[in-house]
Amino acid sequence: MGVSMRASVFCMAKFHSFHMAQQLHRFDSLDRLYTSFYGGFGKRRNDHGINLPKDKVRTNLISALFTYTFLENPTTELWAWNYFGNWAARFVDDQDIVISWGLSALPIIREAQKRGIVSIIERGSAHVVVQRDLLIAEHEKYGQPTDTLQRSFSPQRMERELLEYELADYIEVPSEFAKRSFMEQGLPEEKLIKRFLSADLSDFYELPKEDDIFRVVYTGQMSLRKGVHYLLQAFNELNLPEAELWLIGSQLPEIAPFFERYKDNYKYFGYVPRTELHKYYANASVFVICSIQDGFAQVIPQAMACGLPVICTTNTAGEDVIEDQIEGFVIPIRNVQAIKDKILFLYENRDVCYQMGQAAKKRVQNALTWDDYGNFMMKQFTRILE
Repeated sequence: MGVSMRASVFCMAKFHSFHMAQQLHRFDSLDRLYTSFYGGFGKRRNDHGINLPKDKVRTNLISALFTYTFLENPTTELWAWNYFGNWAARFVDDQDIVISWGLSALPIIREAQKRGIVSIIERGSAHVVVQRDLLIAEHEKYGQPTDTLQRSFSPQRMERELLEYELADYIEVPSEFAKRSFMEQGLPEEKLIKRFLSADLSDFYELPKEDDIFRVVYTGQMSLRKGVHYLLQAFNELNLPEAELWLIGSQLPEIAPFFERYKDNYKYFGYVPRTELHKYYANASVFVICSIQDGFAQVIPQAMACGLPVICTTNTAGEDVIEDQIEGFVIPIRNVQAIKDKILFLYENRDVCYQMGQAAKKRVQNALTWDDYGNFMMKQFTRILE
């Protein structure tokens, strides 16, 4: 890539940090991965296909305890991330680049500044102010309580994350939607690095469909943030013969009223292991995701790799991953009519639906693998250092 470099990755949870570390190691540029996610490294291949030497991974077991026990509790989450950040900052020494995730990044950034090391924050969603406002507005629209959201976006968290944005040299964002949200909040474009994520092609691949039923499938959390209520309404109003809606994923209480309202119009499978999802995709016709706020919905390239066209909102990274009307359709958020129109079009034009699915599969195979992600990432890091 033109410049030799050493980079360390600091992430208390998992996200895509394992894949980033694997790609840095592929280019012989990984100093270490610092994590609280214990296990799966060394000679044994873990369930995400990551195979890093043991000396390239350092795990904080105390932080791991808080990750598994308290991470979903907003009152202790900030403390856990800060604890990890303070621990991780001890290992900032002579790297060229340090990459960290928000809420734990502040001590790492400050130590990097002292040593003249480039600091990069990974942000998986929109700017935190935009993220907060979208989610609170959606809950208020449907009369759902916002107490938990208000705690999650506490003044302490907002102050810390905004300071991290300010102090970091660069912020990596996963989509054009996320990039726009940062620029709308006043951050300069030159501080933002837009990248994409991918799918594990060893886990997601096409299998023959077993029947002629037209199936719409969605995989992910059943929540207002994911816009499942709009999909349920759209499918109910279409009332298509010989068609089914499959929903796969965990369910939050906030979505229960919509599940009850449309209870005769879908099949709910609950949680399905990632390695089994391709079997469900094999019997589907189209993948639909209607998220209000998703920095990068990784389920999109996963479904594409299985030969499904995608209908997705602008706030999912859809516009970065698919070309509208080629591999699927990109629609506005909160638009039931647009969901209905696109599903109906594919229902009535099965040949086009199949062709779009094949185009989607080729798109992932040719441009959206994890190695493609690594190649792009290394080019950006080289540009920064040069």
